[in-house]
Amino acid sequence: MIDWIPTLTQNGKPRYLAIAEAIAVDIRTGTLSPGDRLPPQRRLAARLGIDFTTVSRAYSEAQARGLVASHVGRGTFVTSVAPEAFCSDPQRDGEEDLSMNMAPEPTDAALLEKMREGMGYVSANLIALLRYQSAVGSEQDKMAASTWLSMRGMVPLLERIAVTPGAHPTMVAILSILTTPGDVVLCENITYPGIRNIAAQMRVQLKGIAMDAEGDSARCVGGRDQSPCAARALSEPDLAEPDDPDDPDSAAAGDRGGAQSLWFAVDRG
Repeated sequence: MIDWIPTLTQNGKPRYLAIAEAIAVDIRTGTLSPGDRLPPQRRLAARLGIDFTTVSRAYSEAQARGLVASHVGRGTFVTSVAPEAFCSDPQRDGEEDLSMNMAPEPTDAALLEKMREGMGYVSANLIALLRYQSAVGSEQDKMAASTWLSMRGMVPLLERIAVTPGAHPTMVAILSILTTPGDVVLCENITYPGIRNIAAQMRVQLKGIAMDAEGDSARCVGGRDQSPCAARALSEPDLAEPDDPDDPDSAAAGDRGGAQSLWFAVDRG
């Protein structure tokens, strides 16, 4: 057993991930070699002044990455050279876009392992995935989407499903179909920041609409606002629950008769 103590970086990540990454770095730099036995978990926890369970999670994470192997009664041993992919890029770690509403980064070891399995599938099918893909998703993609939607009570026909790389290209596609340069696109006063860039690219005008207790107020259009309107972009359902144009009791349904060319694009996320 070597007298190994990890150098933990202060990058805001959980300590168990920092320890696992320190193992990867030290394998790559030669500080740790295949066959080396790592310190017992309780001993390392005491030396670092952290909880035993943190070290236990770190060793489990390192094992999930294929860096170490644990044997009951014998200890935890380095098994291989760390692939480059397991070492985070400090320049990427420092990149943050505060103009975007970003989801929390995952820290659950089981979830991270599932994500790595998914990347393994991508790697195994790399050549096929490098080819041009369908703009609206393959039948396999649509089947997966249909299964996911069915778990939420929606069972649309496959021909009504389009699988896109994300919300941004989806909005570009929708506005490409529904708008022409110079049209007015209505959105919430507080909305997805990317819609401004999309609107500039499509040469359409954005106009914020008022909010009421039920969400977006469609009363600002139905005959009261005579601006030419081609679409209404609703991209942040977490900020406000949009009126449902298919609900006969909603303001959107009640007022759309006054706007003959009003289309609704609603994010149900």
